[in-house]
Amino acid sequence: MSNEFDIGPLTWVKDEIDKSLNTVLDSLKKLSDNITETSHLRLAQTHAYQASGALDMVGLEGCKRFCSELEHCFSKLEKHEIICTPALIHQLIEAVEALKSYIEALMKGARDIPLRLYENLAPIVIAQGIELEKSELFFPDTSVPIPKDLPTLELSDEDYNKYISEQRVKYQKSFLNWLQTKQKESLDSMAEATLNVSQAQIRNVPKAMWWVASAFAESLLDADVAELSGAKRLCRRIDQELKLLQEGSAKANPQFLKDILYYVAISQVSIGNVPKVKDTYHLQNYIEHPSDQFTGGHIDQSEIETAHHLAEFLTTVSDIWNEISNKIDFNVGDRQNAMINIDNVLITKCADKLTEQQSLVQRLSQVVVVDLYSALSQAINFLRDGASTTTHPVLIEIAAGIHMLESSLRDYLELDADRIQKVLSEIQRLELIGSGAAYEQLEHDRTNELDADTIKAVVAHVHDSLKVIEQALDSFFRKPEEKSALLPTLKPLKEVASIFQMLNLEVPANVANVSLRFIEYFQSAQFSGNQGEFELLAESLSMLGMYAEGMPKVRPEYETAMEAALNRMQVVYTNIKPATETPAEHSEETKIASIEQNMADSDDDKKITDKAFDDELLDIYLTETEEVLAHIAENLQAIKVNANHESMVEVRRGF
Repeated sequence: MSNEFDIGPLTWVKDEIDKSLNTVLDSLKKLSDNITETSHLRLAQTHAYQASGALDMVGLEGCKRFCSELEHCFSKLEKHEIICTPALIHQLIEAVEALKSYIEALMKGARDIPLRLYENLAPIVIAQGIELEKSELFFPDTSVPIPKDLPTLELSDEDYNKYISEQRVKYQKSFLNWLQTKQKESLDSMAEATLNVSQAQIRNVPKAMWWVASAFAESLLDADVAELSGAKRLCRRIDQELKLLQEGSAKANPQFLKDILYYVAISQVSIGNVPKVKDTYHLQNYIEHPSDQFTGGHIDQSEIETAHHLAEFLTTVSDIWNEISNKIDFNVGDRQNAMINIDNVLITKCADKLTEQQSLVQRLSQVVVVDLYSALSQAINFLRDGASTTTHPVLIEIAAGIHMLESSLRDYLELDADRIQKVLSEIQRLELIGSGAAYEQLEHDRTNELDADTIKAVVAHVHDSLKVIEQALDSFFRKPEEKSALLPTLKPLKEVASIFQMLNLEVPANVANVSLRFIEYFQSAQFSGNQGEFELLAESLSMLGMYAEGMPKVRPEYETAMEAALNRMQVVYTNIKPATETPAEHSEETKIASIEQNMADSDDDKKITDKAFDDELLDIYLTETEEVLAHIAENLQAIKVNANHESMVEVRRGF
């Protein structure tokens, strides 16, 4: 379990925080140029206060405390309560830069561990004549429920007061003995006394505090913890809290609880209540581990190479998922709710592939990428173990997750706040699928308005597939007798059709499917090599690419053009389709032709003129035509200089 921090609210105020901290830096640099001009500190103090307020709004308590200490230092420097030295100004500048790096790391998915800021903050606090304990930068969630199996003693008021007094005496004697002898028995007695106090509490808050106090006493078995001056002071504070409890004046003390939790968290002790307290409060998520990589946002070359290696690996997973999609019948009425079967062998293969690279993924420091990988694995594992049945929205979501993970790995150093927020949203959707909950969010999140990253991935995949198809068709058009040249077109064309079908885009999906029939016809013995059929197929495929570029809000003229292209292809295919097709297929094509003929008959009375119905639309078409003609001319010139395949494709696509 990671120490999850919702960066959504932070993205809203980050610009304001950056602006404030940059102003603080500018003021400090001006002060370093003229150390006697302390008026710059007033502006620095104001903007540190603004940053502190914004950080408080988003729940970054450690960062807020950091800014508050900066404010106090600026105030004391301005009032000449402490001496302004070049060394102190340098430390202040380093501290502000460290805070900026820390916030930037949070935006990239790092865990919120304010203890990382201690080394930069401590000199600032010490310069004010105050000592800073590490526990003051420890902010665990203390609102978690305590275990229900903690025992409770039912005592009368008289017995309770007597019992607490006895436990305090026991604690005092054991504490003094431990200071003198460092014996384990003394710590055991201290732990027993505080645990007894916990059992005498009826309310959960004090019961939890004294239960944790018993774990703190046990954590002193760790010699490194026992030697800390803060731990010894905390032992005395426990005695003071016992005195207040004995007098009946004890109150909730959240800071006291956080302090004792800190020493339990850093202890290496694994006996008694220590492990249970750590698990209950998830303490390991709030301290630094050797495996943690926090280097002020720096990512080394080996990690970048690992990310790119994983991106290449994801293409294999994407290919398997495309195979799964190609075997699915998308021609159903209610795609939002209709259950469909998926190939269990392929989904198992997909899940196994992701498991193979799990250990490599853990080397990445971008936590959002690691979590996206885990969420994707969780969702696919759920499909594998759930009788291999699912819905169309789930398939689309997982496809989007694969594309987003691949693009995040390729652009590993360019994950800005906006992209990270989208990754986090995708993680939530995939985790929802993996949990087995009813998945109804897609209809709003995906179908109505696809996000930019998903659109980018879809368009890129469509264009990559169309490029493969065009290259194969170019070879075939030059040598129609070489039927084998068409083989590379089948798989990518099926993938393009599947993409549009999953996105409920019927017209482009049908264009891709009819194009597939044309290619199957070209492969047959009946095909004799008709240039018009070549051009119709090439034009239709080019329009598919243009249609994808216009997503998600495709211009009306593109929609109209695609529908017209589909009608032309269906009419032509009806006339040239192989005689070997089944009667059912023939019947379907006949129906289509009949409908089209009826539509044509109903329009016989309409006079067709070569004139645009709308002057504005005509202007748009003419402008675009000029741009396309310029592009054609540019590529024709390139062909004259050096004939190459890419330029020829661009010329044909332009026409």
